[in-house]
Amino acid sequence: MALTLVLLIIGSFCGCFAQVPLLMWTSYGSSMPHQAGPAAGHRVTGAELQAYLKSAFSTAPRNVLLFLQEKLSVDDFTMFAGVFGNKQDSVFLSVESALQMSPNSLLLPALDASASLSVLNLVQEELGVQALSVHLDSLKKIQLNGAEPALLAIHLPYTAGSQLKETLLKNDKIIGEVLELIRSQDVPYTAIYTGLKASRMIEDTGLMVESSMGRALLQTTPPPSVKAPLVFNSSTGQPCIMLWADTLLATYLGEEVDLGRDIFNGSADTTGSFCNETVSRLVLNYKNVLNLQSLQLM
Repeated sequence: MALTLVLLIIGSFCGCFAQVPLLMWTSYGSSMPHQAGPAAGHRVTGAELQAYLKSAFSTAPRNVLLFLQEKLSVDDFTMFAGVFGNKQDSVFLSVESALQMSPNSLLLPALDASASLSVLNLVQEELGVQALSVHLDSLKKIQLNGAEPALLAIHLPYTAGSQLKETLLKNDKIIGEVLELIRSQDVPYTAIYTGLKASRMIEDTGLMVESSMGRALLQTTPPPSVKAPLVFNSSTGQPCIMLWADTLLATYLGEEVDLGRDIFNGSADTTGSFCNETVSRLVLNYKNVLNLQSLQLM
């Protein structure tokens, strides 16, 4: 089942926060148990990731290609995956193509720090083998054996700023070339693409420490209010559209209302929304707002 990488953000209304996503898929003809994704806004812990991996590798090929990018966030897909139908502008064409050809895929939108930093160790533990760090040239000299587990770790860089798009494009090209090389060996495989840490972090106001007359005064400032995203799932139960927003203001005939209150409290009506490999549409339905009997946002 193809997985559509669509992460929707509405312009200036959105206060977005970074997450470390994990994408996992198998080669054509291989199987992996279907697993429901986490609840909206939930960050997968190391223990939970271990459970996901254990279930996946109960049937998934144990020849594993682990693409570990220095940094990766949901924002990277939002900005550069061509989510508004401009697929020719996507820098993730190899990843998207692999997901479309795969009969099984798993998307975990948000790993917490304990999970993202321990992915390599968790996969090693599950497979019972040590990872072999490789690059494209050295990989050409390796012949995988379908009867024996193997873990090949491909480390990918991340460059912030004006070079980011080019870096992601080069990384995707490497992923495509690695996948093509393994396909030529006709060996079933499982691929994982994730980051060691988020490329964009939530601003965190924690404890302020002030010293006065030899004593420390701890002042706890209120944590930032970050709402869980609205998530629309595909027919297989996998998240395919995610929306973050602090407020969603609408004005009609001089009256203003924050429609975001009904989006992120679990009562959002998304009737009419859909997503597939080529088209995604989020529909938000409201009743009795702004002196209107019904209001539909698309």
